[in-house]
Amino acid sequence: MEDEGTYECGFSFYERTQWRTWNNVGFFASKGKRTRLQVEVRPKILDIWREFVSSSASWRLFCEAEAKPGPNITWWNPQGLLINGSETVVSPNNQNDLQKIISSYNITREDPEGNYSCLVQNQHGTGKGFVFYGEFEGKRGITGIVIGCTSAIILVLLLIVFGFFIHKKHRNLHEGINSGMNPNQNVEEEVELTYATLADQPKPDFHSPRPQHSADTSIYAVVKTE
Repeated sequence: MEDEGTYECGFSFYERTQWRTWNNVGFFASKGKRTRLQVEVRPKILDIWREFVSSSASWRLFCEAEAKPGPNITWWNPQGLLINGSETVVSPNNQNDLQKIISSYNITREDPEGNYSCLVQNQHGTGKGFVFYGEFEGKRGITGIVIGCTSAIILVLLLIVFGFFIHKKHRNLHEGINSGMNPNQNVEEEVELTYATLADQPKPDFHSPRPQHSADTSIYAVVKTE
């Protein structure tokens, strides 16, 4: 494409004078004799690929090509039949520039699996490319969406539960501080206190008919039962 443009014809030579010097003598064609060179390019496929469309849960085939003049682009299914319903987008370049074109086709359930071919043609030649589509591709795409949505929902639920637990813990701690109580005090209050009476009895007097008891010798002891 860089050779395209206007060319003019020129002629020059060196002429020797009588003083034994050389002069450059030449001429160029008149303005009306100039030549315009226009470069044209045969079709070339730049890229061919497939994409999963989540909104319709289907696959879409794409084919990008370039040529000059603008090419005609068509799709053919694995059975060698022409496919109708493709969409084409042409780059808004100057008519004299190399033209880029993108064609797309939406796969339906009626379409067979196999190699789909993209055919690009103009008067200078033909370009051809292939892209594979199989039934497992559609199932894998739908399965991926289901797994992704399920994982996102589970993650949100875990975050909600964790946030509720943290909030409840902070609220209990805040209420304990406002009431002026030590958090460890609750544990101490839960300990049961059991009182037992210990009687300090004197040694029996075998010579006395009845044992002597003193009411003032009773001792109370605190026994903690955990």
